[in-house]
Amino acid sequence: MNATQWSEFQKDPVAYLGTRTVRIPDDKVGNKKESAAGKLVVESEEMATLQYAARHNVRDLYLRDLGDGGLDVAFQAPPAPTGFFSFLQSTPVSKKVSAYFLPWSTGKAYHLTLHATSGVEFFATAPLNGCCLYVNGLERKPLVAHANYDSPRLTVAFDASKTVEEQFAATAVHQMKVYTKFYGKLEGVMSSFLPGWKKAEPTSQFGPAQYLHVSSQARVFGFNRGGDWTLYYNLERVTREGGRVTARTGITTELWPHFQGIEV
Repeated sequence: MNATQWSEFQKDPVAYLGTRTVRIPDDKVGNKKESAAGKLVVESEEMATLQYAARHNVRDLYLRDLGDGGLDVAFQAPPAPTGFFSFLQSTPVSKKVSAYFLPWSTGKAYHLTLHATSGVEFFATAPLNGCCLYVNGLERKPLVAHANYDSPRLTVAFDASKTVEEQFAATAVHQMKVYTKFYGKLEGVMSSFLPGWKKAEPTSQFGPAQYLHVSSQARVFGFNRGGDWTLYYNLERVTREGGRVTARTGITTELWPHFQGIEV
């Protein structure tokens, strides 16, 4: 990704990506220096929390535009070509940007406040696959929380009378009900007990009900434009015919502050 491509991506990621997908790396650790642990209680269940110190979670991310292959985000610059024919190859062009990165962890909620720091232009969090992202506050200093609900309540007992497809469908319906109920209640608890949450300011909840009907995974990223943050999400819609994948289509739209949903 060269400087011109980065400028276009930053200005209008929806138009820039079109039908392409974004790949964001996974991270379950991050820099925990000066982080503050906590706990949220939702009825009889507990969820551990970790408030990350923003200044310690600014890291370099490397963005590569792979054409029809989409946009690749990585923690390290791509290696230079090696081997006998390396002189015929060129190092993939990557754009290094300073970014806030929010990790995740099984059964926990990690949160981070995005500041209007001029040198930090980008935000990304680990991919969502059953997780829920909450954004609270105003564009200049939003709080972002990445929560993962992991419970035996998500499990569906095997039913020998059902086909594999029927069992899968029944599991998906059950899990969606459990996710929706828990994440809805979690927001209420967060608004009362999560450090930095402001009840008087708007909140967006982006959970499985907003993306699993289209894609098995959601990638979330955002930009700091003159001190105001805007977050987007990218999904991959898979088209199948006769059990065979015939097309993969990327969809990008705004998540916050003006959420835009996607129909099936």
